[in-house]
Amino acid sequence: RFQLLRHSHRMASQVVGRSAKPDDNETADPERGNLFRAEGQRWQTEPKVPEKPEKYQSRPTPRKAVWALGGFCASTLFWLSVSNFEFTGAWGSTNAAPAGSTSTSANVSTEPTSHTAPEGQAKALDMLRAAQAEARSAHDEAALSAKSLEAREADLKKLLHTVTIVSEQLAGATNTNPAAAAKGTTVDVISEQAVRLEKQVAEIVARLEAWREAAAPAGGAAKGGRVAYVWYLTGYETANIACSILIAARFIQQKHPRPNAEFAVVHTLGSVPMVDKFKAYNIRLIKVAAPAAHGQYQWSGSFTKLRVAELFDYERIIYFDVDTLPLGSMDFLFDVADFPVEIAAPRAYWLRQPFVQSGGPMVIDPRKFFYGRHFKNILDESSPKSYSGEMDWVNEVFKDSTVVLPGFLALLIGEWCPSDGIFQYWQKHFEESSSWVMEHASLVHFIADWKPWKIRSPEMLARKCPRAQPEMLQIFEKWWDAERNICH
Repeated sequence: RFQLLRHSHRMASQVVGRSAKPDDNETADPERGNLFRAEGQRWQTEPKVPEKPEKYQSRPTPRKAVWALGGFCASTLFWLSVSNFEFTGAWGSTNAAPAGSTSTSANVSTEPTSHTAPEGQAKALDMLRAAQAEARSAHDEAALSAKSLEAREADLKKLLHTVTIVSEQLAGATNTNPAAAAKGTTVDVISEQAVRLEKQVAEIVARLEAWREAAAPAGGAAKGGRVAYVWYLTGYETANIACSILIAARFIQQKHPRPNAEFAVVHTLGSVPMVDKFKAYNIRLIKVAAPAAHGQYQWSGSFTKLRVAELFDYERIIYFDVDTLPLGSMDFLFDVADFPVEIAAPRAYWLRQPFVQSGGPMVIDPRKFFYGRHFKNILDESSPKSYSGEMDWVNEVFKDSTVVLPGFLALLIGEWCPSDGIFQYWQKHFEESSSWVMEHASLVHFIADWKPWKIRSPEMLARKCPRAQPEMLQIFEKWWDAERNICH
């Protein structure tokens, strides 16, 4: 097209007496009247213009000048109009129809084009960008909590609706703009993006359903298999500890755990107190051998808790110390990972880090290869090294492999006592009130001399901790009320 325009321009300029000036990359041959283009080594042949007498070259005739200019303008307008279309075959269009197909250019309408198509395409593009941003936001989330599943699903349904609207906009733009449909450029690009976006959203919705299934009572990493909440019982303060286990188990049962979750106690006793209560609450009693290792002081029998690692009937165990009180649902810990976990435990936030606590909730997947690798050495064989308690051993052996859980899962009772070293630790961390911390706590641990079966009244608690925040008394009263209803 450019060559033809240049040719018509040269013809007109030579007729009116102006010499044609070649481009920078062309050279003129005055003998032949040809132009040689260095690039591609092609000859573009044009008729040689006869030499005019000098008198005509200096001053052209008005009639010829008018005809020449008219021809130039007509040829220019013709080629500008042709440039609005895509041709196939001789013009070398990249959009040529495949062999055996019918070219759409033959069906191009000559009717005036409607202005609604570009507006519809622009609107569709804007909606597409918004939908893509929302899809990326949903896709980038690493996990969704159970509470946000419903809201997130609603957002994605709106996103799917947006994709539908985009498709309708595209269809409308194509129908109202036949030339655009024939050209097949912007509309096709947007359509491809919309299809990709719709697939992406479908994948996100499918992932949401998988997350929903994992959060359901019968779902999770141990779906279909046996899982259990487990405590341990030894000869130390047997009756009080047995009662505390019953209380903790009942608190969890009232939170409606998943159907395949069982309750069990490993013990080393000849007889278990309140055995009828354990049977009534469907708590399995499993007698185990005393561990080879022993702790010191009140932790002398604490290594017994590690016997849960040999309960191979279960796929996953959530272990609790007997002096803990579950306040919220713990079922989500069964889904802590989709692969075998040797130990997962909360960060011991009151100690120098890195250090985890083994008082619960502690997640253990009973596997024979795990047991033979680590637990057997301390439980079944004499260890040359002594430990104050099992927590020191856990942090020494699993220091590089422990799955560290948030410390807030193991809230210490001193959170509400001004004289305790960890007073208001989580209140300051979250910048929330004492009541907020209690409302969101999953578990409270009555460590050291804070045992609720030893502190028997509000007066004793006030002497233990003067000016305590009201949530401390509320926690103790929960335990005392449960004791009266369950253990007596």
